[in-house]
Amino acid sequence: MAGVTGSVRFDSVQQTATVNLSGTGVETCGSFNLTLTEFPVMYGHQAQPCVQAHVGQSVFMFSVNASVSVVNISQMLQQTPNLEARSLLVETCNNTKACAGVIAESKVTTWQARFFSVVAGNIYIRQILGQPSATLLSNLISLNNNNSSYANVSIFISQSSAASCEALLGSLNPNSLIYLGQLMLGTPLEPVKSRLEIPSFDAGVRFALFKLSSEYTCAEIRPLEPKEVSALIDMRGVKGYILFYQVSPFDPTTVSLNLTNLNRRVGPYHVHLFPTPDIRSPSESTCSNDNVGGHWNPFDVDTRPSVYPPPPGSTHDHYEIGDLSSRHGSLSNRDDVQASFTDWNLPIFGKNSIVGRSVVLHEPDSTRFICSSIGYPGEVITARAIFQSPVVGTVLFTQLKENPYSDVSVFLDLSYGRPNTSATQTPLAHS
Repeated sequence: MAGVTGSVRFDSVQQTATVNLSGTGVETCGSFNLTLTEFPVMYGHQAQPCVQAHVGQSVFMFSVNASVSVVNISQMLQQTPNLEARSLLVETCNNTKACAGVIAESKVTTWQARFFSVVAGNIYIRQILGQPSATLLSNLISLNNNNSSYANVSIFISQSSAASCEALLGSLNPNSLIYLGQLMLGTPLEPVKSRLEIPSFDAGVRFALFKLSSEYTCAEIRPLEPKEVSALIDMRGVKGYILFYQVSPFDPTTVSLNLTNLNRRVGPYHVHLFPTPDIRSPSESTCSNDNVGGHWNPFDVDTRPSVYPPPPGSTHDHYEIGDLSSRHGSLSNRDDVQASFTDWNLPIFGKNSIVGRSVVLHEPDSTRFICSSIGYPGEVITARAIFQSPVVGTVLFTQLKENPYSDVSVFLDLSYGRPNTSATQTPLAHS
């Protein structure tokens, strides 16, 4: 990120950090600062992931001499023994700022509770395998018109065997709830994050509750399963798949390619905005801009030829999210390909997810050649809104069938019914 690459490995037994970093400002500055922060990076979720609003305040900072690879961190561990679910921020003398999540080497289980009314947002609970303690992370807003009424909220958990939140609230005994602490609330335009350390967490806990004045609101706590989606390729004689796998929003994405019979006909490949059309178009138009749009570029990376693509070896944040081949190499001169790589800017979770979009393989001269929709990580349910006048077209909603807390994909295919209406007039959509 930000031109800085490498790793920092923390060893709690030896109480050392092994620093292996290179790139912008790391070697030239002589020394640089490493800062442990409150919250983990959520890869591909923000254009500026390292700002305080996203990674939180500094927990501990230490300086590293560029010529030293091992640093004593005993003071940091004494102050902050739990490093999991945090970020490490690198700051150099030339104002370069890069960050990465601190990931435990042991398996980590993540649960999610999603709230929708009065207080809305996500709660994540992360627990390292074999440890009784857990970490709670929240990103919440108040939907109350008088936002000052709820600057923070009390959170409880319940081990009730009730069938649903409705059943639990219908016969709730407040004395049976386990109080965890206070979480801060933001506004719809500025969500606020919080962190709580839970000394002991039972994986059997099923409900999270907020206390609002004299009432409670509830959400189910569900395991956050890893997501695996793929684009199945079977077009123009090319067969195979491109598979995307992400453990959680706090982890990078693994991309695996298995393609045959390319016969040196393919070069660049990208994730594009929209899925391929339901009704099969002629092969020469299936992958057209009218059908699948341009590259997925939610951060509006400047792609003018004078500045893009960046030099080979640049960090992933310097590219469009959808520009896979510029980050990981073209498929030019290949007959078959089997490859796997890690991508730090290709989310499968959240609003910038690639789920439900498409992959386009281009000819070496960049002409669109082959395309396929990126599927969903399970059986889905869809709803369609059809507009007939004055706006004509459809809005398609797609969500996992058995998980009402899962992300919803919304794709719009709309136009004005009157040809003389300017296309620059953008309608507003409300639920």
